[in-house]
Amino acid sequence: MGAGSQARAWRDHHHGWSAPTFFPEILADGALDAIVLGEGERTTPELLEALAAADGRVVAGARYWHRGSIIAGPLRPPEPDIDRLPHPDRELFFATNSYLRDFPVKAFLASRGCPFRCAYCFNATLLDMYKGLGKSVRLRSPALVVDEIRAVRARWPTELVWFLDANFCVSRSWVQELGARLKREVNLPFYCKVRPNLVDARLCRTLAESGCVGVGLGIETGDDTLRTEVLDRHVTSARILEACRLLRQHGIAIMSFNMVGLPGETYAMAKKTLDLNVQAEVDYAMTMVFQPYPRTRLTDYAVREGWFDGDFDALQDNYYAQSGLREAIPGDRARLENLQRLLALAVEFPEVRARIDWLVDRPWPRLYAELFQLWHRHCFHSRFYGLSTPYLPAALDLDRWLGKRRGRA
Repeated sequence: MGAGSQARAWRDHHHGWSAPTFFPEILADGALDAIVLGEGERTTPELLEALAAADGRVVAGARYWHRGSIIAGPLRPPEPDIDRLPHPDRELFFATNSYLRDFPVKAFLASRGCPFRCAYCFNATLLDMYKGLGKSVRLRSPALVVDEIRAVRARWPTELVWFLDANFCVSRSWVQELGARLKREVNLPFYCKVRPNLVDARLCRTLAESGCVGVGLGIETGDDTLRTEVLDRHVTSARILEACRLLRQHGIAIMSFNMVGLPGETYAMAKKTLDLNVQAEVDYAMTMVFQPYPRTRLTDYAVREGWFDGDFDALQDNYYAQSGLREAIPGDRARLENLQRLLALAVEFPEVRARIDWLVDRPWPRLYAELFQLWHRHCFHSRFYGLSTPYLPAALDLDRWLGKRRGRA
């Protein structure tokens, strides 16, 4: 499949979103008038002016059609000082979405970028694109982050701050300053994402004292060889377990991120992911089926090694769906897909874990998908949002019962 076909497949399977930063050739299809590559705050106003003037001027970070030809500007460097950018205008969004407007969890972005190059992530491609053009990670002023949270809280219901940052804890001094301000000026619980190799007792203490009640932490796979050599995540299982122990010790709930169906992975290998999550005592083992999205290093590896045929048109439109890879052992694809739906339940319930080999061989994918959705919603709403949830009866009582059952009450 050529680059243009990859871009069309990506667009079609993402409901029209063409990811122009990675697939600028999508513009040649003629379905779009213009695209913005990379961060758009500076580029978009200039692009609109160019379109209005219709004079064919070059706009850095943009490409557009002009009199039958494409005007292509150079890649615009990322904004070096993101404090100069205004807060997002949430009113534009909330005016048409009353559910999210009134939902007590509000999302914020305190930094941009990630310095790591995991093989499955788009970030490695982004780092290559912007090499020499600016810093890979840019941090907002803690004072401005707090100002934004306070402004949102003054207008809309806000009981939990959800930081979307790819890596919230890259800079310790910044985390300490932001954490102190959050505690002093906001005093709301918050959730963030951390990388296990950055976790130590001092960081956990800082997060807990600042109001952090939950983190997202990438385990990805329980197989050390897969994690280091295939995923390019250089952190051992022992280090992951220590990070989780420290987080639990400081009262911080853990949502782990995991994948099954990796290139060359067997069902037996994937069970190590279940085992590691059990040892880590995570509060929710969020698990996905690996999808070989184009222009990532892991997809290139999967094609090169014969695990993926390169047919991006056959990809699913979400990472909870079927695997697109060749199975290593006959029957393992179905087992891995069933394991994805059951893994979090198996971490939680020893009865499920004890029967997992039998369960993954049952032809019950629709039942497992429903169970997965129920548990997924419950864990988000109850364990991380701290809300009562309609998805399971007496949800908070259920968690209290589970706590007593596991000796955690």
